[in-house]
Amino acid sequence: MNLSTPPDTTHQLRLNNLHHRFDQQTVLSGISLNLEAGEVLCLVGPSGCGKSTLLRLIAGLERVQTGEIVIDNETVASASRHQLPEQRDIGLVFQDFALFPHLSVLDNVAFGLTAAPRTERKALALAMLGRVGLAERAADFPHQLSGGQQQRVALARALAPRPRLLLLDEPFSSLDVRLRHRMRLDTLHLLKTSGIGSILVTHDPDDAMFMADRIALLRDGKMVQLGTPDELYRHPNCPFAAEFFGDVNRLPGTVEEGGVNTPFGTIATPQLAQGSTVDVLIRPEAIKLAANGLSARVQESRSLGANTLLGLAFEDTSMAPLQAQIASDKLPATGSVVKLELDMRGVFVFMQNK
Repeated sequence: MNLSTPPDTTHQLRLNNLHHRFDQQTVLSGISLNLEAGEVLCLVGPSGCGKSTLLRLIAGLERVQTGEIVIDNETVASASRHQLPEQRDIGLVFQDFALFPHLSVLDNVAFGLTAAPRTERKALALAMLGRVGLAERAADFPHQLSGGQQQRVALARALAPRPRLLLLDEPFSSLDVRLRHRMRLDTLHLLKTSGIGSILVTHDPDDAMFMADRIALLRDGKMVQLGTPDELYRHPNCPFAAEFFGDVNRLPGTVEEGGVNTPFGTIATPQLAQGSTVDVLIRPEAIKLAANGLSARVQESRSLGANTLLGLAFEDTSMAPLQAQIASDKLPATGSVVKLELDMRGVFVFMQNK
């Protein structure tokens, strides 16, 4: 085993039509997706959507009931086959890191290197600790490390045996905000330099947007949308997807002559039938200050640092107050009247109750 060996780029994962139930409750329904070598795929969704169950099926901690899991063109799990977790060559990083408290940092990382000669294991583990910047803490025990350092040890332990796949279950949830941001960056760099395909489970859309090459958004056991972070943010396929990845303002309307009339003007909806009842979803950053346009009064402003969130009231329409997000260097005074226009890239129209 040699840590300097270029990563193998042939590994991949395929999930084919997975269904899963616990007693009478369906927790996964028709999940199919692929993971390419070196790709970071995030499974994201609210609590109870099935993402952790899906991870456990891939790891072999749950038996497949319907469908199949294929790794490197080998079926490792189906209704009639169950390859044990230790036979799948998959690295795992749990939410609580699951380090062995009675082992040193070095011995924790060396623990999984059973395929390497015994005489080489500690050298390989020390080299991996060097990659995560913790070689000098090799003799320490987990309780002597910070949360971020423990996470790096857990990553080093999972990556040291060079697994075919790496699975991470809510790896940032126990970290404070500042450390969380730093660890996301460090973890992404480590995953990308390893060349190992990785699946990360999170309920946090910010984690998914930052970490993922692609995101699988789950809801009630079904995959709602699969795509790049930009695709899910810029081109959501339903209101749930639009609202999961960012705030929206909601305006009800009716399709008339190929469009929806709003106080901002008519928004074209050529794909929707005449008379359809719809919701127009507008991201706060899509509402722009303009020289001409819809008049609104600034009710309040809240600083977000580089940006400011404005509460806008409309005296001449029946429209409820809206929120806009603008650069802080363009901040209008509370009580002032401003003109607004829409950036249509942040405007989405969906049938109601979709």
